[in-house]
Amino acid sequence: MRIEKDPFTIKWYLDDRKIKNHPESQYRKARLKIIIYDRLRNSRKHISTAFLFTKSEWEDINSINVSNPPKGATKQQIKQKANLDAIINNWQESNNFNSATTIKQLIEKVNGRNSQTDAGPGYLFPIFDLHIETKAKFSTRQYYEGARKKFYEYTISRLNGKDASKFLIDDLDKSYIDGFKWWYESQTKNNSRNAANSYLRALKAVLNWAAKPKQKYIRKRQNVFHYEDIVIPEADRRAEKYTLSQQELIVLNNTEPTTDEMLFAKDMFIFQFLFGGVRIGDVFRLERKDIEEKDGVKWINFTAQKTIEHQKSNKVKITPGIQKIMDSYPGNDKYIFPILTEDMDEEAIYKKIKSKTSVCSKNLKKLCMIAGLDAHLSTSVSRYSVNHYLTVNGIATRNQVSEIMVNSPKVNLGYFDSKEKKFEIQEKLGDILKATPEQIEKASKATKVPNKIKLINIIENFSQEEKELEEDKVIQNMTKEEREEKLALINAVNAFLEDAVNAFREDKDAHLKQKPLD
Repeated sequence: MRIEKDPFTIKWYLDDRKIKNHPESQYRKARLKIIIYDRLRNSRKHISTAFLFTKSEWEDINSINVSNPPKGATKQQIKQKANLDAIINNWQESNNFNSATTIKQLIEKVNGRNSQTDAGPGYLFPIFDLHIETKAKFSTRQYYEGARKKFYEYTISRLNGKDASKFLIDDLDKSYIDGFKWWYESQTKNNSRNAANSYLRALKAVLNWAAKPKQKYIRKRQNVFHYEDIVIPEADRRAEKYTLSQQELIVLNNTEPTTDEMLFAKDMFIFQFLFGGVRIGDVFRLERKDIEEKDGVKWINFTAQKTIEHQKSNKVKITPGIQKIMDSYPGNDKYIFPILTEDMDEEAIYKKIKSKTSVCSKNLKKLCMIAGLDAHLSTSVSRYSVNHYLTVNGIATRNQVSEIMVNSPKVNLGYFDSKEKKFEIQEKLGDILKATPEQIEKASKATKVPNKIKLINIIENFSQEEKELEEDKVIQNMTKEEREEKLALINAVNAFLEDAVNAFREDKDAHLKQKPLD
């Protein structure tokens, strides 16, 4: 990707100096930069961008002709290349200078500034788009694209139907922020305030990013969140982080599922726990090529999606419990579990993981009702339970738990002297699977709820009702009376389950405070 036009040469390049000697260089991302060469003055300028690619990713994207993309190119790759081409075209348009033009003047023109007046603010939504393209994860891009859409709609209404594409950042003031809150809350009644604040946090992130020295799309004083006293409150309600006690984990592990989907959900929950609290999306993304073995010890190298931009890999030992679950599912040539396929792009992967996670959480709720446990069980509870189990039992420090769970990109790794020490602590998670019949019986008594048999029957009947609706898709073809009867039955079951959940929750704190089994 190269442009030659007097007096400058402008091109992209991947700055891989820091990673090319790394043993895992093929998996490490490097920063994409622009180099401007002034042939008349024999000077050059390197400009960092926010774009990060592995060497192979950049080679694939750089080789794409947007007007005639190759057969194997994904939609995301084509979109990325189109955006990169647009950036270069912007430089090309500004490159039509005479020989007196300097590199500094060229950069100022591209950034929307004039060196003599030091003025010329940028447009909000093109900068929004640039920020979105810096995000490696599809889910993150979805979040910012959703925010952009809402602000665009609001801006159109604020401009009385006029084009919002050239809305100036200098026109973004406190009245704009307050107006957005009122406008959005008038559009919907469901968690409107929480959602509006979430979108405002996205807007703040975009403006903070645009004002960074590496970007310089706007000046700091153009950022409304910098010069105005704007407070964005946290969400009114935060999801409670449920955990399972040792007794509850034993009961769950020894509860027999009644369907294949329920069995899969249970296996994934236990796998997450034994794996050190890995997120369910990372479980589905595990690849066969990441399995290594040395001196009879097998482990998996993986990078959590949450920290992928920071390139923090993690080693997890394949314990007997983990191996047993892996052997139960054949997977495919690329992935360990049969959820994703090699031909999926990032968008398809995101949607598939979201859908499968929802199904797993739904079946976990049914399973935990059979087991007599908290009906709010989800895939996330497995992760939280790792923290609870390791810290309550004094097996690991909080810092060590953070490293095992890959809690945050800000976590400083290095709390273990060796991977062997880390593996040793991880193996402690498997001790729950070694519960004796006496321990299982004791745990069952501790977590037992009234009318357990009645609950099992109701769950099974309810599952059958759901299955009938899904298989036959007859609800559209039912008479009004039949449809009302069917839906009334389901609503009645849901009401009963809600009452049962409230009863279970009364004993939840007592379960969590129980001492570990002998």
